[in-house]
Amino acid sequence: MRKLAVNICATTGISLILLAVIGLLSGGTYLYLVGVFQVLTTNMMIHVGMLLVSRMALKYPLLEALVDIALILVMICGSGLVFGWFSSTPLWILCILGIVMYGASTALNILHMRREVQEINMLIVRRKFT
Repeated sequence: MRKLAVNICATTGISLILLAVIGLLSGGTYLYLVGVFQVLTTNMMIHVGMLLVSRMALKYPLLEALVDIALILVMICGSGLVFGWFSSTPLWILCILGIVMYGASTALNILHMRREVQEINMLIVRRKFT
């Protein structure tokens, strides 16, 4: 549960930074506070959805990645419709943002798993020599 909360906060923060950069590049000067909570809500729904998809135990990792990306895009499009994002940000930018976020979070997860594997291997080596 703690890892889920950390991941939601991390992706929300990265999403907000990317949205701020996109806004600055397109001439925006501020970000609405309600937008912060909209992005948080969207990220929460995406992470819960991805948690449910991971429990389905799909046979092929590529298929799971495609399902995750499809889930992200559906959630972004749905949130865009509900929150009225498309009046200020084109759909294609939000879709690219979602795919970039998926790639970044996947890369961070891989780095985290590698670190855990190294720690486990070090513990095994220590245990052998004690």
